[in-house]
Amino acid sequence: MPRRGNTLRKTGIEECIIKKLEIMAHNLNFNERTGKYSFFSVKETPWHNLGQVVSEHPTSAEAIRHAGLDYGPSISRDRG
Repeated sequence: MPRRGNTLRKTGIEECIIKKLEIMAHNLNFNERTGKYSFFSVKETPWHNLGQVVSEHPTSAEAIRHAGLDYGPSISRDRG
């Protein structure tokens, strides 16, 4: 790390790494069809404040629905 006088000076790359650590990515899928994130939590709001919070532990089918993953396959044209 470069020094400036008696203090350490961060390089641009180090500043980017620090900023990235401060702004942690949630990596949740946003479902454009429903306008919701594909995530749910039971009784507690998650750190990222996204998704749905439900009051009881769901069955597998309910969990899929709460997470917004209850969709079928879609057919699209090959763009190749």
